[in-house]
Amino acid sequence: MVNAVRALLQFTTPCLCATPPSPHLIVMTMIIYETVVPKQRPRRGKGGYFYTPKKTVDFENLIGEYGQVYAHENCLHPDNSRDRGIRVSIDYYVKIPKSWSKKKKEQALLGEIRPKCKPDNDNVEKSLYDGLESVLWHNDSEIVENKTRKFYAEEPRIEIDVEYL
Repeated sequence: MVNAVRALLQFTTPCLCATPPSPHLIVMTMIIYETVVPKQRPRRGKGGYFYTPKKTVDFENLIGEYGQVYAHENCLHPDNSRDRGIRVSIDYYVKIPKSWSKKKKEQALLGEIRPKCKPDNDNVEKSLYDGLESVLWHNDSEIVENKTRKFYAEEPRIEIDVEYL
């Protein structure tokens, strides 16, 4: 999937916005059909140095590449967040367990049953925010309001709404 995103980035045309985005509210919605990977704790390697696990780094890079495509399509740049706050809303969907009955699966799809399993919302936020850093904002400290929700779905996906206030 990463190579497909790279190919998309290579063949897109430059941003053709005649004017910069409005100084008022800017909204962008990203839908990414991937399974979310929560931020993992740093590990201590041989020799005593610390590193971020490969799975986390790969996911953050993938999210960053998707973010570049969406930012390009919407003529957004990290400088859009300068002197503004950012509101981020994340809805991520985890796959319904195959062992569930048809009735329970239906309830999950209707939102009557919500996931209480891992991953934790805060770790999901960290990995998504770090992946989009330098793409949609300079630092995730610019995010002044956030909401993260977890749902069940047939196929996992991540929906991210970004608003420059």
